[in-house]
Amino acid sequence: LTEKALEEGYDLYEDMQVLIPIYKGRTGIDAVNKEMQDYFIKDKEEYLQYGSNFFYVGDKVIQLINDPKKNIMNGDIGVIKKIVTTKDDKYLIINFSGMDVEYERSNLENLSLAYAISVHKSQGSEYKIVYLPLVGSYSYMLRKELLYTGVTRAKAYLYLLGQLPLIEKASKILNEKRKTRLKTYLQRKNK
Repeated sequence: LTEKALEEGYDLYEDMQVLIPIYKGRTGIDAVNKEMQDYFIKDKEEYLQYGSNFFYVGDKVIQLINDPKKNIMNGDIGVIKKIVTTKDDKYLIINFSGMDVEYERSNLENLSLAYAISVHKSQGSEYKIVYLPLVGSYSYMLRKELLYTGVTRAKAYLYLLGQLPLIEKASKILNEKRKTRLKTYLQRKNK
């Protein structure tokens, strides 16, 4: 599907997004990101390794926490434009919406691949094409609110992939209302 979209002129970085509710497992965010990185990144000679993660020029990445010094916020998505090698180490140049930002190795804990991101991280964003896999291993996370959020991120095309009966199941399960004592607290506070 992504190849067809690319052939039609859609952009992997700006137009397409895979949304998944969990990180772990064969069909989780981490595994899907690795598969997509392997598929889309052809030149793997130059890289920067951080822990078990490898970053290459052309990788789609996401910032995981707010960094006001760099003017990059949690959920911002960018593209690795360059890997710079110095005599002491390497660092990345990442383009976020036209702004190039340097990422030293010490900042890489706040960065992750973003070919696939969590439905939660996608809130507030829209994409021309959304791929929303629905598989049994997600079933404990699938709720009406999560499905609604994923579906409403798509501006033009939505691809629901996998076990489609899970759509019906998810559409019938609402999150439990939060049980807090806020109302009691506020009533006591106003007395």
